[in-house]
Amino acid sequence: MQVNRPVLVDSTVLTDRCDIGGAWGGGTSTIDVTDPADDRVIGTVRKLGTAETRRAIHAAVAQKRWAVKAAPTRNNKRSNMDLPEFVNAQQAFSV
Repeated sequence: MQVNRPVLVDSTVLTDRCDIGGAWGGGTSTIDVTDPADDRVIGTVRKLGTAETRRAIHAAVAQKRWAVKAAPTRNNKRSNMDLPEFVNAQQAFSV
């Protein structure tokens, strides 16, 4: 049985790193990504551990708290921060 697979035109969109709170990173080991139709390896992704997972969850929670604030509140001196700086600033207020 022949399977028609989409062709990736721009390979620069692929990365084996993870976006955690606006910063690219990831674990030191990788996991193969396989095509379920024929089990061939089609890529690799970083294997994240507990620390990376906790950072990702915390960044997602901080972003949701920021998103529900009124625009004038969000558009203050923190608007010049990148997301990791913003997350760290939010941690200080949520304790």
